[in-house]
Amino acid sequence: MKDSDFFETTSKESLDNNKIARTAVRAVLYNSQNQIALVGGTYVVLPGGGMEAGENYEQSVRREVLEEVGCEIQNLKELGKTIEHRDRAG
Repeated sequence: MKDSDFFETTSKESLDNNKIARTAVRAVLYNSQNQIALVGGTYVVLPGGGMEAGENYEQSVRREVLEEVGCEIQNLKELGKTIEHRDRAG
């Protein structure tokens, strides 16, 4: 898997004075009972997060899944693109 396999994004692209877009990854994880992993507290999301400097998409999603769910990805495929908007303060 190469970065060019994904849609092109601009990291931390300015949206307005209060929000930024960041390059991030998310994973849809199924276990042997076809249950989907969700993480979170006050709201739940698919496992994933922002990319770290020097990472490509595959490295980033593998790291995030290991950190948040504690497992390694066996079958990695691109499903699509999500756009996350974050408050600058958070």
